Amino acid sequence: MSCGYRLEPTHSLADAVDDAVTMIDWAAENCSRYGGDPRRIFISGHSSGGHLAAMASLTNWGQDWRRAYPHGLICMSGALNLADRLDTDEQITMFSPVNRVSRFPEHTIISYGDPEPNKVGEDEYKFTKDGKLLVKKLEAAGANPTEVSLGNMNHIKTASAFSDTHSNLFNVSYKAIFEEVR
Repeated sequence: MSCGYRLEPTHSLADAVDDAVTMIDWAAENCSRYGGDPRRIFISGHSSGGHLAAMASLTNWGQDWRRAYPHGLICMSGALNLADRLDTDEQITMFSPVNRVSRFPEHTIISYGDPEPNKVGEDEYKFTKDGKLLVKKLEAAGANPTEVSLGNMNHIKTASAFSDTHSNLFNVSYKAIFEEVR
């Protein structure tokens, strides 16, 4: 299943995170109708989707109303530390998954290019640094995340690695998703 989320400027970043949490709840409530197991939901995302997937999977966002948490997370090249993108310390703390790890799925995969060029003029190690920092924060919280460095790969190619049967990201993800289903 693929889902969208509400966008700025009409909506806030908080609305987008709410949409990601709502998607997990919807999947948990409805996946059995399609042959799925609500206890085996994996959430994945790339870039801004990676940020939202991390917020919905690793933090207590929406804890007062959410009903489900995913079994696995595949966070691909997410903007995970928003210190360079938001204005206030309060916003940075609120919307940076690296500052809010309060839980983690059984299977957590963090991938990035190293380096990972994106937009001209941006730090080509931004996603690398964010991914490595999140891995450290997860380990400090007691998780055992799988870290996948995709090598020197641009931002678009780090997304396509997820579907490339020859990539380490594909193989690690496939194993995590299907290891208990036989």
